[in-house]
Amino acid sequence: MFQSQKIYVEKILPINERGSTNDSFAYREFDHSGQADFYFTNLKKRLLSISMWSKFAGGDNFIFELTDSQGNLKSSPPIITDKIRMQLPGPKDQEGLGFDWVEVVRMDEGHFKNVQFYLLEVSPCDCPYQNSEKTAHFYWENATNTFVIAKQENIVQVSIHGRNEVPNISDQNLIDKIRNFLVANAGIITGSKIQWEVFTDNLMKEENE
Repeated sequence: MFQSQKIYVEKILPINERGSTNDSFAYREFDHSGQADFYFTNLKKRLLSISMWSKFAGGDNFIFELTDSQGNLKSSPPIITDKIRMQLPGPKDQEGLGFDWVEVVRMDEGHFKNVQFYLLEVSPCDCPYQNSEKTAHFYWENATNTFVIAKQENIVQVSIHGRNEVPNISDQNLIDKIRNFLVANAGIITGSKIQWEVFTDNLMKEENE
């Protein structure tokens, strides 16, 4: 179930300069901070297990696979310059050879005030299998998705923040232009846009729930 923001994390997010924004939250309150500490650490491990993202997104209709910068599949935790290839239901991205591609551009952790946080940020990128620098994603290259795990006292929150979300239609073939416009603007209708509210809710759940 979609929940409102409990821990304010805006200060660590990119500024939205153009296009739309998207924010999804889920949180859990614990009896004491020790439980929250343990859950925070566990959530960080789950977030970094990219192969589990399909489960969090809602099942087999969404495929997420981590690769290195050259497109070679890997099972170790992500590092900056790694890429994630996503296969969504509905029309496929021709430039991405059937995948939408994002690159890991920021990983950070720390504290501000009494909030502890960990974040992973991705941004649309080119397909490493193509001899091209064209962005292979339904959003343009300046869009970001920032995944944040935050803890404040006995509260742990998971949130995902889309910023600068502009359809990728400027330098694509006609089929990809139409596809990217539909996915970016009408994904709920086409069934091909990731529902981040579902993702945050499933990421927050205990494994036995």
